[in-house]
Amino acid sequence: MSSDVLPGDSPDFREASTSHNASTGGGGPVFVGYYPDTTVVTAQASGYVGWTHDNSSTGGWGPGGYDNGMRGYAYLRQKHISPAATYDWSFAQYYYLGQWVDPISYNIKVLDSVFILRSQSSINLNSNGVYYCGPAYPQNPECFTHNGSTTLILTRATADLQFTADSVSVAIGSTVKFPNKVINPSVSGIGIPKTVLRYIWFPDDTSQGGDSSEVVDSSSTACTRQLPADSTCTRVIQGPGTLTIVARVNGKTVEKHIHVNAVTCPVGDSIADQAPFRKGMKILWEDSGADADTNTANNQEVLYGFYLDSINNQYFAQQLSANGTPCGVNLTADQVPKIIGSAKLIATMHSHPFRWGAIYPANCGSMAGSPYGHLVKGWTVNGRASGDDWNTSKLLGVPGYIIDYDGIYKYDGQSVNLLPITSGGSILTYVATNGPSHYSDWSRTLPGCTRP
Repeated sequence: MSSDVLPGDSPDFREASTSHNASTGGGGPVFVGYYPDTTVVTAQASGYVGWTHDNSSTGGWGPGGYDNGMRGYAYLRQKHISPAATYDWSFAQYYYLGQWVDPISYNIKVLDSVFILRSQSSINLNSNGVYYCGPAYPQNPECFTHNGSTTLILTRATADLQFTADSVSVAIGSTVKFPNKVINPSVSGIGIPKTVLRYIWFPDDTSQGGDSSEVVDSSSTACTRQLPADSTCTRVIQGPGTLTIVARVNGKTVEKHIHVNAVTCPVGDSIADQAPFRKGMKILWEDSGADADTNTANNQEVLYGFYLDSINNQYFAQQLSANGTPCGVNLTADQVPKIIGSAKLIATMHSHPFRWGAIYPANCGSMAGSPYGHLVKGWTVNGRASGDDWNTSKLLGVPGYIIDYDGIYKYDGQSVNLLPITSGGSILTYVATNGPSHYSDWSRTLPGCTRP
């Protein structure tokens, strides 16, 4: 028997196995374990038990005198402590020599129980109160030997918890429901028990947009539980963070975690709805000078990279260029770092410090005097991403995001078809011929959405 399965142990169920050899005169009980928690287990036994006749004995041992008189058997006894009850689970019973070949299994629900394994042989007296083995003395000396062995294994039924949320990307102040349920909730018609122990709310670090007023919370305020079933809890989300559930499922303690993003005006984009992305976009727009100076010639197009640190699982925005003109940066695609330390580039973001139709100033080179968005308004060709923007996205293998006065725009050149526009053998720009299917935009003019 496993030495770590003892009365008074941790309420966690522990798989156990034990072997028992029958001995002369009958096998005694073997203590298997005490399990105070409600658990569904599979009890599987194998081996054989029986007896053989001692041929040296003399007396009235005759045909038919023993075939129905002695037997070998094994069973598992479950003794329920409170309320007191005893259940026997028979694994084998054979007359004469019992050969037990195939394992036999039972699914058993355990609560506050001791298990005892017995493997032994018994002797039945005939109608005269004696058996035909050796001289017919009152003491009836034994003339057989018990033998064989029984192995029992108790295995916890496989069970797990499903923990979900009705949304993992929400607006700040939203109420989110977090349902939970047992996966495969029954075994052979026996319900798998589940007890929710607690919920814990872990706010994200402030660098990731977490609300500095929130703290790690394992009290009743972590979420509102719907009792008695305890299958759902709700929480008002004030900032991004992770809700953890701790539960006991079929006697085993499990933890599940769900991270929720919370930003102003979520758009349903896995990158744009990250709080560090919004923070980086806000700083980028301020760096462009567009709000501070209405003279567009004094503004600049600013380029940032958006990175994910795989070790710390944290996002951050990194300024890559801020010395450009209002309509360009002094950095080419091959100069954009794809790796910074343990962080990988997952997107670029840059500013267009103009309103739709604004006239490009003189320091915009060949575009000077033309209106912003002069190619084609909307998604028909390039949207608000220039041909060079699409090409840079394709070369880097990541999507790009643009912010201007009117909105935020996403373009993903990884699968786009680019048609080069040439003049005198040189490529002037590109047209994304299938750009609309790889382009999205979100207005900044909606109430509450004027800032990133």
